[in-house]
Amino acid sequence: MPLKIIGYEELYGWTMDQVVETIGKRANCTYCGVFRRQALDRGSKLLGIRHLVTGHNADDAAETILMNLLRGDVARLGRSSHIVTGDDKSDVKRSKPLKFAYEKEIVFSGGEMAAMEKELESNEANRDREFDITSRMAGTKDKADTAEIVSAVSGRKGRAKGTHLKQLLGTCERCGSKEQLELERV
Repeated sequence: MPLKIIGYEELYGWTMDQVVETIGKRANCTYCGVFRRQALDRGSKLLGIRHLVTGHNADDAAETILMNLLRGDVARLGRSSHIVTGDDKSDVKRSKPLKFAYEKEIVFSGGEMAAMEKELESNEANRDREFDITSRMAGTKDKADTAEIVSAVSGRKGRAKGTHLKQLLGTCERCGSKEQLELERV
C-alpha cells in the first residue's frame, strides 16, 4: 500500500497553527484531539481501509487513563480500555496491538533510540502532566505502577463501566463523525 499523507489543511481547510492563532492556546487540545481522531477515520475511508492498526502503547494508555480520570471523564475510560474498538455499525474498526508494550521496549526493539515526539504546543498540552507521571513511573524497578493503571481499565482486571456512555456518543450532523457530542465544538 502506498504512503498517503493527508494534512489538516486538506481535510478541514485550516492547520493547527491557524487554529491556535484563532482561538488561542487554551482550547487547542480539544481541536487537535477531534481533528486527529476524525483524520484517522477520514483517511481510512479515502484509502478504503476497514480496520486501522495504530501504534498506541502502554504509556499512551496510562496517559490517556490519567488524563480522563483527572478530567472526570468516566465515559471515555471504558472506550479507551479496549484493544479493538468499533462495532458492526462502524465504518472503520481500530486495533492497538502494542497496548501492553512499553514505549521504551518498542524503541529498543526497533534497534535504535529515537527522540520522543512532543505535541506542538507542548507547554500547554493536556498530556504534559500525565506524560511526566508515567515517565517517572516507567523508571520503577518492575513497572508495576504503570501496569496497575493500564490494567485497571484494560479488561484484564475488569474495566470501568459507563452506563451513560451510549447517551454521550452520537453522530455530528455537520460532518458525520462519531464523537462525544459535548466535544464536537469544532
